[in-house]
Amino acid sequence: MITLAHLRDNALGGAAVARGFANGPNYWLISRRREGRVWFNRRGLSPLGAGVVREMQRLGMLVDLAHASDRTFADVLEVTRSDGTPLIVSHTASRALWPSERNLSDEQAQAIVERGGVVGVTLWRRLLGVEKDHRWQGFIPGSTDGYVAHFRRLSEVTRSAAVVLGSDMNGMIWRPRKSAACPCGVRHVGDLPALEGALLAAGVPRQQLERSAEPVLAAWQGAQELASASGASASGVSQPPVRLAG
Repeated sequence: MITLAHLRDNALGGAAVARGFANGPNYWLISRRREGRVWFNRRGLSPLGAGVVREMQRLGMLVDLAHASDRTFADVLEVTRSDGTPLIVSHTASRALWPSERNLSDEQAQAIVERGGVVGVTLWRRLLGVEKDHRWQGFIPGSTDGYVAHFRRLSEVTRSAAVVLGSDMNGMIWRPRKSAACPCGVRHVGDLPALEGALLAAGVPRQQLERSAEPVLAAWQGAQELASASGASASGVSQPPVRLAG
């Protein structure tokens, strides 16, 4: 798997502008444009980036669109449209709840799932704010309540179990604060069972949480099957550790 961009543009394409991260490298881009409360990066996938995506397809690799600008996202969809390569977004949240190019629109989330891909919901507090119209009494922006709201929103609009934990728990992110459902917030992996309990209490199906590895393995398997069908050499294709039934 390769994530095509991170906090700034690179030779492969444009990176998303993250709301609430004004000191981020991409926030002051001359090429950015604004629609409502969201700033967008005008830059998309470069010719080199398109070539890298095609080579990843050939090798059966997963293309990760986390951090990609909307233009890059759309360009990758187009480059891979003819063979329907599964795409993933490893860590993101819902733009409908917190307007930021870094978060997925409902349409983008649906496009990923329609491709047999996966959407991972991040624990980064700065992406888990919720706009005033969506708040409820006692809500704490950036809290575990916010995480649950984003997880439910993406699950509902995609009507899919391919929405999973995409923690980004890398030691640097500001994780969700405590809420009534999770009195300690998310300090470390030891708090994930409490977060799972909050998701269950909010109506997320238990099966979706207990079998959340399956959509990831299915996307990986799909990418590799397409690579095999296109004639990629066996030496260039790694095999999933588990082959799904059916």
